[in-house]
Amino acid sequence: MANGVIRDWTTYNNSNVNRKIAEFKQLFSRFADRDLQLRKEGNFCSIFCNDSLLSQELIEVLGEFILEVYEPGSDKEKEFLLNHQARKIACDRLPYGKYQYKIHIKTKMKLENRMNFLKWLDRYTTDKITIAKSTSRWLSGYNVWTQTPFLYVSDGPMLSLTCLYLGENLKLIEEYVPRSSINS
Repeated sequence: MANGVIRDWTTYNNSNVNRKIAEFKQLFSRFADRDLQLRKEGNFCSIFCNDSLLSQELIEVLGEFILEVYEPGSDKEKEFLLNHQARKIACDRLPYGKYQYKIHIKTKMKLENRMNFLKWLDRYTTDKITIAKSTSRWLSGYNVWTQTPFLYVSDGPMLSLTCLYLGENLKLIEEYVPRSSINS
């Protein structure tokens, strides 16, 4: 199980960018029929797989394009991640040291509902909920690009309350689990 971040070649001139993109595509095409997932975000590309041998092969073939590689720290952590798939994230430290959950909001949420949700969020302190500036701007009706609007929630009761409010506008909930609790 690995996650890699591919180098951002868009900082180079156009002919080099096009050449590097073509080179990456050609090299990556070797893996077209393999069990992996690819996610492009902005100028970056992430590759996910559950096979450590495939991960090593990706690193060998695509090495010059790779910035980072993430892997489970232990067999217990690997088993935990495989059993919970994308819903739980192993971490060394909770986001901002206190938020246990990340809630993703559907981008098709109506403007009126977004603005009402933002007013509702104002009732709670940052000990319970925090949102990114881009999400706050999106909720308030500004025309800003955001990959997926999200917020962090500190605990189960606040998660339940937030999910009740969001209803059908809830896209995904991810739970952060400290590695220390997995490996103990």
